Amino acid sequence: AFGLPALWITQDKRQQAELSGYTVVEPVTVVVTHITEILRMHAADMLDRAQTRELVEMLSERYPKVVDDIVPAQVSYGLLQNVLQQLLSEWVPIRDLLLIIETLADGITEQRDLVGLVEKVRLKLGRSIVQRHLDNQNELAVFTIDPAVEQTMTERLQQATAGQMNLPLDFHQWQRFLTRFTEISSSQQVDTPVLLTTPALRPYLALSLGKSMPRVAVLSVAEIPA
Repeated sequence: AFGLPALWITQDKRQQAELSGYTVVEPVTVVVTHITEILRMHAADMLDRAQTRELVEMLSERYPKVVDDIVPAQVSYGLLQNVLQQLLSEWVPIRDLLLIIETLADGITEQRDLVGLVEKVRLKLGRSIVQRHLDNQNELAVFTIDPAVEQTMTERLQQATAGQMNLPLDFHQWQRFLTRFTEISSSQQVDTPVLLTTPALRPYLALSLGKSMPRVAVLSVAEIPA
């Protein structure tokens, strides 16, 4: 499930494997983990318009006045579905649906772009996003980009037509970046590498990296709680 090398062994080899320093996992755990990963990977595709309505209706039972004033009068079901799908595609929890809806209502007057609205929501969810990636010491371990490379990406973004930037770097530079990042993150043996970057670059890096390294979490510095 995590792209790590593994071997199937018989029960009688378990103690020998553990004494040799291997992590031994029960078959049922492997199966459950794979199923969970599949559901996570396809959660965005599984959320349709009907399910979005059901989520809103359940929330409306608890907060009828607030929800009914916003959906669909200010925030359409289609927009809400698109935002939720974008969040789920990056494994961002959507359990705080009320906060998401209220943030969209506040932001839609000044921002109609889907990418911009999603980033506004992510800022509000920053604490819960970061919480998922804290280690046992309650610390956030991150990878950062060389300032010169990050500046090149920023300039490329500024020169691109709105919504038309295909890759943060030219093709060959991007391939080298991917290769190096894969090598470094693999050497650290982390399930979900966290890449920290600027708010402007975050959505575009997340989109590009998601195609080759779907388990990478791309966070912006603005999402880190003070």
